[in-house]
Amino acid sequence: MKKGRYFCLFLLLLSMTAGCGPVTNSGRTAVAVDSFATYFFNWRFREALPFTDSLSRVWLNYAAAQVHQADIDLLNDKQPAAVEILEVENHAGDTTATATVRVSDFLRMDTIGKAARPADEAVFRLDVVKREGKWRVRMEGLPRSEKRSRD
Repeated sequence: MKKGRYFCLFLLLLSMTAGCGPVTNSGRTAVAVDSFATYFFNWRFREALPFTDSLSRVWLNYAAAQVHQADIDLLNDKQPAAVEILEVENHAGDTTATATVRVSDFLRMDTIGKAARPADEAVFRLDVVKREGKWRVRMEGLPRSEKRSRD
C-alpha cells in the first residue's frame, strides 16, 4: 500500500514538472527583471536591491533619498503598480541582456523636491548582467521610459 502511494506521488511530481521544460537564460533573466521591476516601481527600493548588481546600489539609494511624505501618502492610497515583461533579448556571450517591461498604474518620480505623479503606463528598457551565475539588473541611472505615459 505504501509503495503505491509513493509511486502515485512520484508520477504526480513527474507529470507536474514534465510540462514546465528547462529554465532557460531568458527565464532566469525574466525572474530577476520581474522581481526588480515589481519592487522598484512600487518604491520598495530595499527589496529591489538583491536583484541589482553592486554598481546599482548608488541609484537605489538616490531614489530612496528622493521620497517625501507626499509620495508616501500617494503610495498608500493606490493599488500596486503592475509589471509585464514584453521581451528579453540576450546578447552575445550569454552574460548580458536587455529586458523591455511595461509598467502600469505607477507613481513617476518627478523633479527633485516635487511630489511624484501618477502615470497610467510606460515602457522601460532594463539592462541585465550575469554575475557569479546570477542575473541582476544594472542601473546606470534611474529607469527612464521609452515613451511618455498617457497621464
